[in-house]
Amino acid sequence: MLQILRGNLELLDSRHHRDAWTRDRIAKAIDAVERGSKLASQLLALGRQQPLQPVVINLAAALGRMDDLLRRVLGKTVRVETVVAGGLWNTLVDVHQLENVILNLAINARDACLMAAS
Repeated sequence: MLQILRGNLELLDSRHHRDAWTRDRIAKAIDAVERGSKLASQLLALGRQQPLQPVVINLAAALGRMDDLLRRVLGKTVRVETVVAGGLWNTLVDVHQLENVILNLAINARDACLMAAS
């Protein structure tokens, strides 16, 4: 539901980006949707009492497997290039949490670039 709100806000922003007052209000609404999304995610995890399930993974391989997902989520206007340093250690992480973190970072970076460009 929050993604629908965010998508509609982004459409409004693309049509009314010249008006500073409207742009500011839409940006604040998008920020509120983001905070609501994070809160809902945290509440759902707490409600399920979902424990973390850390496993030892090869971080380079895990990031490489996310390339297609990132390309689809970020759209055609963003070029995704994964560069991983050699010799990375294996990492003990909850894979789903790691994927959520990387995805959120990428989406936030895309949104920041779009806001800076407009």
